[in-house]
Amino acid sequence: MKVLLGAGIGFAASEYVERYAPYNPWSSLEQLFGNSSTEQSINPNGNYSEGEKYWEPHISPGLQTSKWGYNIVTNQFGQIWIDNPMVGEWSSANDHVAMYQDFNCVKWAGIEKSDLMLRDRRFVLEADVRMDEDTEENPGGFSRGAVAFAIRKPDDSYYDIDEKSYGTLYMELDFYRRNNSYVGGPPSDSYTYPFAQIPLGYWKHFRIDVTDCITTGFSRHGGWGEDVYNESMLWAWYLVVEVQGSRSAASWRRVKLFVL
Repeated sequence: MKVLLGAGIGFAASEYVERYAPYNPWSSLEQLFGNSSTEQSINPNGNYSEGEKYWEPHISPGLQTSKWGYNIVTNQFGQIWIDNPMVGEWSSANDHVAMYQDFNCVKWAGIEKSDLMLRDRRFVLEADVRMDEDTEENPGGFSRGAVAFAIRKPDDSYYDIDEKSYGTLYMELDFYRRNNSYVGGPPSDSYTYPFAQIPLGYWKHFRIDVTDCITTGFSRHGGWGEDVYNESMLWAWYLVVEVQGSRSAASWRRVKLFVL
């Protein structure tokens, strides 16, 4: 097990392990929610059998006062956590942390850009997801946990949308929310939807049609559409936790990306 602390301000390793040890990584719900598909996965090390290989953490650029970290248990799961006491405007107080695979990670396993091109292909992502902790520390705060996807053009050119240019476009599906009713879309680089509301401390299996997610957003609010989809590659897939005035953690395991 490895714990990486942000900028020297995170919890001590012993405190971290004690805080999260009570959660059983092999829940009694495994038989109900375990992966069942037999399709060949594109992404390497989705079950963390090689530890943190092909995985990376990400933090929001403005993260200053928060404590954060990630924890990978080989052959079991990957976890992210963040403790952010601030509440305020998004630009000053919103902090998020993520665990992800992107093209720059998986290319070292022999994955080519052509393997992630979206045109005429239907991508699916399966994973078991768990919201481990959500503790309010400051009234008026909120929290959210999400599975997210990023797309880019393979030649790194920009998308022109609503008179703005973006190098990367995102789709975020929230599987847990507290004090947060935000639904986002253009004019920005990200669509954000409430996708599910899972109970704290239990694994939930999701099988996400990435193609439908990116093109339609599963709802009348919409997605990026077929034209954008057909000129793009799937750049990254994330587990994300974003908080204000809260301490929260989330995990995922058996992450499997494949094409039907």
